[in-house]
Amino acid sequence: MIGREEHERSLPAEEIEAALSGLVADSNFLASPRNRKFLEYIVREQLAGRGDRIKAYSIATEIFGRSVDFDPIQDPIVRIEARRLRAALDQFYDDPSHICTVRISIPKGGYSPSFEPVVPQPKRWAIVGPTPIRNPNRFRLPSFLGIRLPRRVSDIALGICLGVVAVLVVLQNERPPGDPALLMARKPVLLVELAETGGPPFSLAFRDQLLGSLAKFERWQVRDIVPGAALTVASVSSAPGGPYKLYLRQDQTRLWWKLTDQSTGEVLGSDVIPSKTVSGGFSEDTNFINDLADRLGGSKGLVTTSEIRRNVGSEALGFGCIAKMEAEIWARDRSEGLPAIKTCLEESLSLQPNDADLLTALARVLIRMEPLTNPKQEAFQQAESLIARSSALNPNSSQTELALMILRVRQANFDAASQAARRALATNPADRTVRSYAGAALFANGRLDEGAALMRSAESLHYSLLPEVQMYLAAYSYLRSDFRAALRHTDMLTSTPCFCWNAIRVASFEALGDSESAQKELAIMLAASPDVGSTYTQKMTERGFAPEIRDKLRIALLKAGLAVQ
Repeated sequence: MIGREEHERSLPAEEIEAALSGLVADSNFLASPRNRKFLEYIVREQLAGRGDRIKAYSIATEIFGRSVDFDPIQDPIVRIEARRLRAALDQFYDDPSHICTVRISIPKGGYSPSFEPVVPQPKRWAIVGPTPIRNPNRFRLPSFLGIRLPRRVSDIALGICLGVVAVLVVLQNERPPGDPALLMARKPVLLVELAETGGPPFSLAFRDQLLGSLAKFERWQVRDIVPGAALTVASVSSAPGGPYKLYLRQDQTRLWWKLTDQSTGEVLGSDVIPSKTVSGGFSEDTNFINDLADRLGGSKGLVTTSEIRRNVGSEALGFGCIAKMEAEIWARDRSEGLPAIKTCLEESLSLQPNDADLLTALARVLIRMEPLTNPKQEAFQQAESLIARSSALNPNSSQTELALMILRVRQANFDAASQAARRALATNPADRTVRSYAGAALFANGRLDEGAALMRSAESLHYSLLPEVQMYLAAYSYLRSDFRAALRHTDMLTSTPCFCWNAIRVASFEALGDSESAQKELAIMLAASPDVGSTYTQKMTERGFAPEIRDKLRIALLKAGLAVQ
C-alpha cells in the first residue's frame, strides 16, 4: 500500500492546486464559505512547505477572525469547523457522480491536509453480452403443454428473455426528468419524542413551544409521537428519505437532544445543554427553543442538509428540487447551476401546479439568476406573479414573504421590502435566513441599528451569512469606525455583490493607515468598475446605502485619490 508521503510526492503541486480550485468552486461541495477559506488556507500552507504552521491558533486568527489571545481550549471553533469540513469532504468524495483526480482529506488528530490520487472507477451501468453457459442442461425451459423444447431452442428463448430484460432496464433508467413515473419527493417527516422516563417530564408549556416553533419551519412535516412508540419507516416514510426523529430527555441540570435519520439509523446531531445556561429553565426560554428549531430545520439546518445530500445529483422532482436550490444558493451565490434547478422546478410544477413551496422556490431562483446590473424586468414580473400565487395558496408563509422581500430589495423598493421583512419575522422569528434578510431589508430602508442587530443575531457557528448581508454589516461597522470588523466582514464574502465591497475595503485600509493595501483595493475596484467615479452615488443608492454611509465612504475615496460623484 502506498503511504501518505509517497502519494503526496507523486502528485504535482499544480494538480493539487487545480483540484482545490475545482472543489471550492463546486456547488455540490456542501461547506460554508468560511470553511472553504479554511480548506484553501491549510492546503496552500502545506504546498508552500509551511505545514508546521498549520495549528489551531494560526487557523483561528487568520481564518476565523479570532484575536491574538485566542485560546483553543476555551474556544473550540477550529475543532468544530474542522469536523464539519471533514464531513463535507467525505460526503463530496463518496458520491460516485463527482469526477475528480485528487482526494483532499484532513486526517483526525491535526489540521494538515492529505492528498491522494483518485483511481477512476468503472462505469456503474454497462450492457454486456450473455454469460457463456457451461452446463446447458441447467437452463432448460420447462415443458409447455407437455412438449419439451430442444436444448438449442431453450437457450435461444433464454437469450431473448435476457435481452428483453436488458432493454427494459435501459429504458427504465433513461426516463426523461419530467416523466411523472419518476419520484416526486415530498417534504420530510420530523417525529418528535419527549421522553417521560429517566428524569422529570417535560411541561406542557415546553412541548407546546417546541412543537409550535418547529411547525413554523416549512421544510418538513412535524409529528408529535408517544414516547417509546414503535414506528416503522414505511408507516411515516417521506419519499425519498426520512423520517427523522428528534428525541429529547432531561434531568434536574441538563437537557439532551438527538436527531436521527430513521431510514439509515445515522445520528445527524446531538447535544447536551446545561440548564444553568438557559434563563428561566427550558420551558421558559423561547430563544433556546427557537435556536434548536433553526439548527434542525433552517436553511442550513441538519434536516435540510441531510435532504440536500440525499437529493443533489438525483433526478428527484418536487421537494428534491427545493433541496437542490438551497444547496446552490448557499454554496455559490448566483452560480451556473441555477438554470438546471429552474428546469427541475418547472417540471415539478407541471405535475403539481398548486404547490406553494415550489412556486416560492422558482421565484427565488428567477430573482437569483438575474445579474445585479441591468436585470430583465420580465423575470422580476414573473417572480412577482409566482409569489402572488404562492401567497394565495399559503397566506402565512415566511418563505413567501422572504421571496417577496428579496424581490423588493432587488427592485430598490426598500419600503415594501421592509414591510415584507416585518411580516416574515412575525411569521417565523426563529428562522436565521429570515432574520438575516430582514435585517438587510431594514438596513437598506434606513433603519441601520435595527437591521444590523437582526443580521448579527442570525450569524452563528452553524450559520454563515450570504454575501449581500455581509456587505451591509461591513458598511455598518465602517460607519461606526470599527474598521477591522469592516474588513473582517468583507473577508467573509465569496463573491462581490458590487463595487461597494471594494469601496469599504479601500476606506477601511485608509482609516487604518495602510495606504498600500488601500491602493491595491482601489486598482481592483477600478478594473472591475471603471465607471465608479461617475456612477458612485447612483449605484450606492440603488443598493440601499444610507446617505451617511455614502458620504463617509466618498471622503475616504477622495483621500485615496478617486473623485466620485
